[in-house]
This record gives sequence, structure tokens and C-alpha cells, in this order.
Amino acid sequence: MQTSDLISAIAAAFASVPYPGDENIVADDSPADLETSRVKNRLQGRHWREVSGETIEQLQSALPLLTAAAYRFYLPAFMTFALLAPGRSGSVRDELVRTLTRPDPADLEKIKRDAAARRQMNPLPEAVWNAAMQALAAAHESGELEGAFRDRVAALNADQAKAVSAFLEHLRDEAGDKLLSGEAAVALDRYWSAHR
Repeated sequence: MQTSDLISAIAAAFASVPYPGDENIVADDSPADLETSRVKNRLQGRHWREVSGETIEQLQSALPLLTAAAYRFYLPAFMTFALLAPGRSGSVRDELVRTLTRPDPADLEKIKRDAAARRQMNPLPEAVWNAAMQALAAAHESGELEGAFRDRVAALNADQAKAVSAFLEHLRDEAGDKLLSGEAAVALDRYWSAHR
């Protein structure tokens, strides 16, 4: 599918998704959480078609902070940006693919292997890193990560799921980035292939 056709398909599939409401944008709406407050302030009152590429770049790690309704509403903005600006959207695409990938406990082992291979790139003290790995393991074991994924994708209708699947297929086949292509293929294999 051509990029322009895919963008049109995404827009059509998500055209009727309602705005989640000003108080239903971020999962943790505590004013003390500066990151979620920043995300809420940048998106509040904006239709996904009005969110600029600059805003998406600034909010590249915001997707996991959104409520399921806000994720569904703003997902087409992130996918469209990733398609229109592949040179600028690397981190956005990576985070987007991560949120579209069904979690698997094997992911934790891969993270540990990758970190061990690139130990000099890890800016965290060992105790902080170990605590983060323990928290991630606990989130896998408790089903929290699986539940968050299910919450994000459960409300997508067949056309929306098909658009997401086509987006991931495009990244897998056209990205020109072996790592991203592989990650998109994993997302497809674990969940989205059934929605073609």
C-alpha cells in the first residue's frame, strides 16, 4: 500500500472516534506528576488532526501515559506523523511500535541481554537498573503489562485494527531500518496479523 493510501485509510478508520474528554487524557491525572501534566496540557482540547509534528516529537514517550480512550483517539496522529516524517520520527515510531506490541516475558530477557552487550551505554547506576528490571519482571508476572496492552487495543473496531495492521506491515516492509522492521514483524506476529 502506498504511504498516501495508508494515511487515508488511517484517517477514514479513525474518523468517528470521539474525543476522550479533557479529564480523560492521561491515566494519572495528579498535578504532582509533571510529565502527565505536560502531556495533558499539550493535548487537551485538541483533535488528533490538529496535533502538530512538533508536538508529537515532544510527546514521543507519552503514549503509555494516555488512557485507553485517549490512546485510541490520538493513535492516528502518531501513525500519520511516523509515515509522513520518517527521518524525524525515529523515536516516535519506536515507542509507537512498542505500545502496539503484545508483551511477552521473553522481552525481559532480551532487554537484559541487550543491556549487558551495551553496558557502557547504560547511564543508570547498577542498583537503579536492577530495581527497574525487578519492577518490569513483576509487571510481567502480575499481568499488568498484558492488561495495559489489552486496554489500549480492546476498543479498536475491525477497520481501526486493520489500519494498525497495515501500518505495521508498512514499517516491516518499507522502513529501511532492520531493527524497526523486526520489531514491527514481532508486533504483527504477536497480535495484529489476525486483523488483516
